[in-house]
Amino acid sequence: MSNTQVITLRIPTDLKSRVARLAAEQGVSINQLVTYALTEKVTALEAERFLASAWRGKTEAEIFAEFDAVMAKIPERDVEEIPQWDHVQ
Repeated sequence: MSNTQVITLRIPTDLKSRVARLAAEQGVSINQLVTYALTEKVTALEAERFLASAWRGKTEAEIFAEFDAVMAKIPERDVEEIPQWDHVQ
């Protein structure tokens, strides 16, 4: 039994052409590209909803204070331990 479903989607001809071109450039099928793009957008919308809920009723100062508290838990690292490719330029 498959864990996928088929949907019919009507999109403008120009958009279909653009999607086909991008899929070909990426070396993937149109289905793979559209599934990736849809997944990316749905995930972003869900994250936006989650953050809005988590931040509801809090001031900007409270949000940043909570962020700073989390970041403070990350141990300090010596700059030499960080690979050169990961240094901020």
